[in-house]
Amino acid sequence: TQGRLEEADSVLRSSLQLLESRVGSSHERLALTLNELGVVSVQRGDFPQAEQNFRRSLEIHERARGPTHPEVAVALNNISYTLVEQGRLADALPLRRRVLEIARGSIGENHDNTGWYAFNLGDLLERLGNESEAEVHYREALAILRQTLADGHFRTTTPMAALGDLLARTGRPGEGAQLLREALEDRIAIDAAPAAVADVESMLGAALAQLGQADEARRLLERGVAGLEKAQGANAVLTRRARERLEALESALESRSPPG
Repeated sequence: TQGRLEEADSVLRSSLQLLESRVGSSHERLALTLNELGVVSVQRGDFPQAEQNFRRSLEIHERARGPTHPEVAVALNNISYTLVEQGRLADALPLRRRVLEIARGSIGENHDNTGWYAFNLGDLLERLGNESEAEVHYREALAILRQTLADGHFRTTTPMAALGDLLARTGRPGEGAQLLREALEDRIAIDAAPAAVADVESMLGAALAQLGQADEARRLLERGVAGLEKAQGANAVLTRRARERLEALESALESRSPPG
């Protein structure tokens, strides 16, 4: 609850002041507390304050461990998240590029965190309209996560679904539908949250609509809308997107129907 978050924020601020008085402003223990404070600020929805806390944490880590340490990548990734939530997508882009570069050089290409950072970069690039480079990083993320995580892991389904949706929307619905069906099957098998299942049902339905499989497409699109409305509400972003996909199919089918 908001009250508990306010209390946690107050306790962490007091701890931060006490710790700083004892160890100084550059000790790594301070960076850990700042990170915890940043997480609480995110949970409270105070993204400017979260950004400030994460930036202080970053400065300490960079001084203590150098600019290419994995902890630096974590701090940069956290900052980029707060920037995205504030609508500052272009400001977040160089940070996410640096995060992935650090991860590749420090923890290696075959680490699940590297795969996740590749997905984060792809997601941001797609939001900025750079679909071709987004696809490169989605494929990189999927390859790494397939290799480093157990079969059917939820984290792997995230770039799988993102790539499938991107392919379907850029003229390759066959390949996209194959990935989306795999992501849907995996999410159902691991009993993922209803919204996570419904979102992929909607994306797969849109891909199948492009392939002319209207009956299955409609069933999936309707289930996607119903599932997201129940899980997130009628006005949630994912629900509106799912409803737009269903409306697009209905409009296309109506335009093909003979008059009279």
